[in-house]
Amino acid sequence: MQTSSARRPAPVSGRAIRHPVAHLVSRKAIGHPVVHPVSRKAIGHPVARLVSGEVAGRPFAYLAALWGVLFSAVHVYWLADGRLGLPDGRSIYGTPALLVIDVIAIPASLGATGMALALVRPWGRRLPSRALAVTVWGTAALLVLHALPSVPDWAALLVGARDSADFTSEERFATFLYEPWFLTGGILFAVAASCLARGRTRQP
Repeated sequence: MQTSSARRPAPVSGRAIRHPVAHLVSRKAIGHPVVHPVSRKAIGHPVARLVSGEVAGRPFAYLAALWGVLFSAVHVYWLADGRLGLPDGRSIYGTPALLVIDVIAIPASLGATGMALALVRPWGRRLPSRALAVTVWGTAALLVLHALPSVPDWAALLVGARDSADFTSEERFATFLYEPWFLTGGILFAVAASCLARGRTRQP
């Protein structure tokens, strides 16, 4: 007669559970990046961060911030009656409209710098995500729209339909300096804003 111990299945030993194959279904394996690619640990992996835009978007946010600092510095220089970069070396004090624009541009540029840094600095995570996204995307759109009127001139120069010698001093200022700077800023802010759409970057 068979004993009850003979009919009972052999228990799984602790050694078998630690076997590599058995370990695949263990609780620890479920959290492994390979078995569970959407786990919290896997999302922090350098490759996953790159795919999510965290690593790729960070330099553009800092470049957008630098763009704002440089732009405000130029306007401070013009406000101090600097004339380098202005059409015909004129002063903004000779044109009231330019003076008003210059005064407004300084805090606006610094504000844009703060928005760009909010995308990548820890303190930016305390700001409402939706409001920050709307503000940064809106800044990018305004900068690109500001440069759009110069697109026909750039295209005409590219195909040889116009020559830079035909431009007035104001047209040269806008076509070769001012509007390219606006377009560059718009691109930088747009790419930086895209990293917020994929999930805010975190400072290591």
